[in-house]
Order: sequence, then structure tokens, then C-alpha cells
Amino acid sequence: MRLMFVITGLGAGGAEAMLVKLLAQEAFAKDEIMVVSLLGPGARSPALMAYGHQLEHLGISRSFITWVRIFGLYRLIRSFKPDLIHSWMYHADLAAGIMGKLAGIRHIVWSIRQTNLARDYNKLSTLFVVKACALLSSRLPCLIISNSTVARQSHIAAGYNADKIQVIPNGFDLDHFKSDKALRSAFRASLNMDDKTLLIGLVARFDLVKNHAGFFKAAQAIHAALPTACFVLAGTDITSDNQKLVAMIDEAGLRRQTYLLGAQNDIASIMNGIDVLLSSAHGEAFPNVLGEAMACDTPCVATDVGDCKTIIADTGKVVAAGDMDALAKATIEILSLTDKKKLVLSKYARNRIETHYEIGKIAADFRACFMKMYKNVKTD
Repeated sequence: MRLMFVITGLGAGGAEAMLVKLLAQEAFAKDEIMVVSLLGPGARSPALMAYGHQLEHLGISRSFITWVRIFGLYRLIRSFKPDLIHSWMYHADLAAGIMGKLAGIRHIVWSIRQTNLARDYNKLSTLFVVKACALLSSRLPCLIISNSTVARQSHIAAGYNADKIQVIPNGFDLDHFKSDKALRSAFRASLNMDDKTLLIGLVARFDLVKNHAGFFKAAQAIHAALPTACFVLAGTDITSDNQKLVAMIDEAGLRRQTYLLGAQNDIASIMNGIDVLLSSAHGEAFPNVLGEAMACDTPCVATDVGDCKTIIADTGKVVAAGDMDALAKATIEILSLTDKKKLVLSKYARNRIETHYEIGKIAADFRACFMKMYKNVKTD
């Protein structure tokens, strides 16, 4: 097949990471693929080029005048003549849906990759695009793929066509994300930390929905119960230059115990280096960090948002969204387990990812979904 993937941008986010992983799989090895980013080059652009896929950037920016470049997408569709267009993220869904229809493409697939559509956690412009997509969801796409059952439900409530939404979860490269003692030792050595120090991690960009303020409330309680505990954070804008973040750390009294790493490419080292991963978010769909940690034998404690409860199951703990006292208590319980019980929990975590979320299987599910839809529409 000739496939076009349209994405809003190719930065360091979860959607971009999943697209790159997906297109590296054997399931798409024989397809002719073009990836179009509405924005300029990003952190994921080199990886896609390394795989040999055709990559185009439209160079749209926040300046309204640059949105005239959206018509470049129409020209690319007309010249590439894809059998199917699969768009990722709201702005890309709307653009690919409209331009794809104008160009005569019958097989258009959209994506859903978040759950929380509250005004407090989204730009007004993004919510406007979501509303437009909901109104057009019965007309533009043949299929909408959600990475989460909870995301599917929240978008149906927002007006999306329920009959078109199918759930395919995120997948993980288990050759890359795996338990590695050498990575653990090297990561801890980089922090001047020995193997016995209890280390709790949070890997998330600095964003209101990720709830860093809540994380440090939980961290304060964890440190009070386990005085040797330390905390490592990574993600976009997770640096000492972020005064809002530093203020949260100081309010919790944890400056000496907290390490800020900024945006990182080597997530496997972090997941091996920590003892438990926390997710304090107010909203998620299917957080990649949970699967990445669990694949590295690292248990997780998360708030009950998106599909966190389904992903973690009985391999860690899930608490009510917003309940940071419960998040702290659950983390303390896991860190207080005997070494033998920790080992069992770690193996359960890895096994769950192997069984349900291996990237090769997920990629095959995507392609099978494309082929089924293509054949059905082609014979209409």
C-alpha cells in the first residue's frame, strides 16, 4: 500500500514517539510511506529519515499567515496519491480530513490520543479544533483509532461518531526497554548515587495536566516516611531554569533530594535507574511512560486516568485522580516490600507488557485494521 501519515509536529511527545516506533516495524516494511509534519523539523524527524521514509515539513508556525501553507498538504496528497491517509493529533486530523477529501482520498483514518478535554488543561484553539473534528467525524474519516478506551468514551461524549472509533493501544519495543543492570548502575553513577538509595521517577513534560505540583505534595509525604528517598524528573522544561517548578520543589523542601534532567532521549536508562515510576496526572489516554517502565521491570503508581488501571493491572498501584496522599501511601507500600516481593512484582510488570503491548503485535493490528477498512470501502 501507499500510506501517508500526517502529524501536527515531530517533537518529543508520546504521539510522535509512537508513530516512529510503528513505522519501524516489519508490518509496514513493504509499504511506500510518506510522513507529513504540519510544523517544521522536530526531534523525531531524523529517525523517520533513517528508516528511509519520505518526509515533508510544511513549516506552519503560530503566525496565522503561515497557515496558508496548509494547501501544501493538498499538493502533496495529489502528487503522492496515497491509498490511505492516517493523521495523528487534532490539527492534523482536521487538515488531513479536509484536504484528503478535496483530493479525492476515500480512506482517511484519524487518531485520538488524550482523554481530558477540560478547558483548564487545553488551549481554547485546540478545543475549537476538537469541536470541529467532532462535527465532521461522521463525514471525513472512515475510521478513528483511539489508543485508550477511556479516550474513546470522552470523545464520544464530546460529539465524535461512536461507530467509527476503534481502540488499538500503544506498543513498546521490548528489545530496547528491558531490565539492564549496567544501565541502572551507569544512570545512578551519573547522579553520584549508590544502588541502595530509593529513587522515585516522574517522566513528563512540564504541563498543568501532568500535575507536577501534586507530585511534589506526594514526594514530601514519601520523604517524610522514607528519609533516604530521592526524586528524579525528566521531560521538556524540567530544568532548574523553570522557576515555577523550582518553587514547587522548594515548597516541598526537597531541593537536595531532587534531580532535574530536562528532556531526555535515553528513557530506558531512567526506567532502569529508578525503583518506582509515578504518574500524578490529571488526565492521560495511554501514557507511554508506564509501559516503558514496566518493560524495564519497574513498577508504577499512577492516578486513575485514561487506561492507567488497565495497563498496570495488578503489577503496581492505581489511586484516585487528584489524591496525592493515596499516591504517596501506595508508593511507600511498594518501596517497603521485601526484595523477593519486589522482584515478583517487577516480573509481573514486564510480563504484562510482553503479553499485551509488544510493538510488533500492535503494528500488525494497525495494518490489519487498515487492510480491512481498505477492502471494505473499495468494494462499496
